[in-house]
Amino acid sequence: MIQDGDVTISESGAIMDYLMGQYGNGALSVSSNVPNFSDYAFWYHWGIETFQSTTMTLIYVVKAGVEETHPVLQVLKQKITNSLEMMDQRLMQYKWLAGEEFTAADVYAVFIVTTMRLFIPFPLLGYSGIKRWLENVSHRPAYKRMVEKAEQGESRGEFPVLCDEAPRPMA
Repeated sequence: MIQDGDVTISESGAIMDYLMGQYGNGALSVSSNVPNFSDYAFWYHWGIETFQSTTMTLIYVVKAGVEETHPVLQVLKQKITNSLEMMDQRLMQYKWLAGEEFTAADVYAVFIVTTMRLFIPFPLLGYSGIKRWLENVSHRPAYKRMVEKAEQGESRGEFPVLCDEAPRPMA
């Protein structure tokens, strides 16, 4: 939830849309009159509505103590694998998810394949498109500033941006 003057808004997608509309001056989004708008719209909504929700559901199921062999757990893990494969195929063809420019679609996906991996660890072995993309993300000045702020006082000793292995889970 954020408070911006008289506006209070919650829901991550709504917050992102609000901030981009109020302060973004067109940054992080793609105009509807350009050829890659449909790619942007797909990957932006896919990140929020499909990839993140699947990953969150898996976190809840694991935290609830569901047996490793339970079919629901296996289906969720396969959906994560399918998502990573689809994302990797896209990133083998393009620098960023929406094409050749960094957008809000990348912001959402970065959160899932970095920060959310601390709650439900999964490896990135074999996903060379994703690994290259994460390398590109890690060089962005805004990303460096975010990591610096987020990791202040952190004693975990690692930030799972570029590691192939599944990171140590947060307690």
